[in-house]
Amino acid sequence: MRRLLVLALLIVCAATMLASGGCGRAASEEDLGTVVFEIPKVPGADTPFSMPQLGADDDATSTPDPRHLPLPGGQR
Repeated sequence: MRRLLVLALLIVCAATMLASGGCGRAASEEDLGTVVFEIPKVPGADTPFSMPQLGADDDATSTPDPRHLPLPGGQR
């Protein structure tokens, strides 16, 4: 009997949620925004970004920054 009552309550709750899912105020034209059909021209958008060349440079032979070195004894 108790299981039947719980099942009935679940069915009523599910039906109520499904039926009231679309309730609320209607969205106005201003809330919906605008559709842009024309792509704006942005200067430099057609030029690809030049990536820097990776490789051995003078920084590889320099002394490392001490802030990036591990502490003695594995401390943090």
